[in-house]
Amino acid sequence: MKIVALRIQPIANVVAAIYALFGASFWITYCFSEAPYLTLPVGLVAPMVHFNFNFHFHRTTDVAYNLLLFLASVVGYALTGWLTAMALVICFNLAARLKGGINADFISFRENPTP
Repeated sequence: MKIVALRIQPIANVVAAIYALFGASFWITYCFSEAPYLTLPVGLVAPMVHFNFNFHFHRTTDVAYNLLLFLASVVGYALTGWLTAMALVICFNLAARLKGGINADFISFRENPTP
């Protein structure tokens, strides 16, 4: 059995949800720290690859601003996760196409397991 392609949407949605949780946790960390600003990346972020825009938001005591900053943090990180996963899945699909499929013999499907 060979994997010839992966669907982008389901994988990107899962990674975006995970990145959104990171965004919420970074905002909570920002609230309890003394950091002068919060940086929100939007773009592709992977090891040794950073094609992103960094937005810096300064600290304030305004409640509405901080709530919007929370939403921006969650949305910004989710968008970054979605774009990063999309790029990685496209790279995987290109490699699988060039190789004629990625060998997946370690995956087994059994309808009725035998004792």
